[in-house]
Amino acid sequence: MSKHTQPTKVKLLDPKIDAVFQILFSGSNPQVIKGLLSAILNMPINEITNNTLNLELNKILDRTYPTDKIGVLDVRARVNNEIEIDLEMQMLNKDMLIERVLWYWAKLYSSQLKSGDEYSVLKKTLEILIVNDTIPSLKNIVKPCTG
Repeated sequence: MSKHTQPTKVKLLDPKIDAVFQILFSGSNPQVIKGLLSAILNMPINEITNNTLNLELNKILDRTYPTDKIGVLDVRARVNNEIEIDLEMQMLNKDMLIERVLWYWAKLYSSQLKSGDEYSVLKKTLEILIVNDTIPSLKNIVKPCTG
């Protein structure tokens, strides 16, 4: 490159955009989500699988009846074969956001049990919400829940 040539500027996609977020963290490179979740959970991650690597981890939540509401998770992952995770990105604090992610958590937790299963098969289930906005009802929480 000569001294008169300007470097080409590359416009990067914003990872907070839902589709970009899902591509980054549901992609076939598990190191990206492994690094993010390891930092968030503050724990070593030996094994990770997500809805791209393991189709059993469907990101569309099961419906019991055709009239049941559909839930579609941004990224579903399983860490060290012991923790189920829904990782959600939300640009704005929309109405009923807390209720929606609690419903996602409940569906993800309850979907682990099949007929005849013992309750002991239930894995720890986490709902991780990354929000690019303030959530008024959570503003005064001194310490976030860490499990």
